[in-house]
Amino acid sequence: MTNEQQPPIINTQPAAAPNAAGKEAAPKIRRVGTLSMGLALILAGLTLSAFCLFPNWDLSMIFKLSPLILVFFGSEMIYAHAVGKHNKLKYDIFSMLVCCFLILAACGAAAASVVLQYYNPIHIATAEQIEQSIEEELYEVLAPTEEVGDIELYLNFNEFTPLEMISRENLNSIGHSHLNIYLKDNYQSNESFAADCARLINLVKGVCTPDSLEFFNHNQSLSLYLSGRFDYDLTAEELTAKVNITENT
Repeated sequence: MTNEQQPPIINTQPAAAPNAAGKEAAPKIRRVGTLSMGLALILAGLTLSAFCLFPNWDLSMIFKLSPLILVFFGSEMIYAHAVGKHNKLKYDIFSMLVCCFLILAACGAAAASVVLQYYNPIHIATAEQIEQSIEEELYEVLAPTEEVGDIELYLNFNEFTPLEMISRENLNSIGHSHLNIYLKDNYQSNESFAADCARLINLVKGVCTPDSLEFFNHNQSLSLYLSGRFDYDLTAEELTAKVNITENT
């Protein structure tokens, strides 16, 4: 008996598509910057949380730690290049923009903290309170005299004076004060004007010693400007030589 002829086996599986032009598989894309943004957000969140929990904590620490964002980003670039040499690096522009924003925000927060330390309503109100207190004492001392018509006190602390340093005791060392005294009489001679000024200087010295002091007569034709502690010790005769005469037109 003859063997029956076996039918040919037909392969029904599709043949694998040949690699086009023999090219290698496309390299994987690795995004650089996402990890740095995450670490920056964590750092900023921890810093702000510390400030909320501890109000006395120095907020300028945000500014001091902000360069770490650049360290994170640089470290991520080095790691991505070392581990995935055959990968294609793609920089996450959005993450980089967020990191730049965080750096700018940190600088702004630190600057705002410094500004609020020296320029705030409490700072201004404290200086105004000291000015009002000194002016009231001067009025009490000078009001009973017949010569004084009005006074003007100008007080200014240095721009970068901490709030705890603003006090009457520190005025001469970290601030500046100027006092104007207007006399009622027109005065016919420099000697009589200087004599009244000398007597009023002794009264002013009992309250404070302004950095500068200026006297004016009623029509402001005569004036006497004193600056420095030595001027406060001048005699009436010595003050006469410092009297200025202004011709009224």
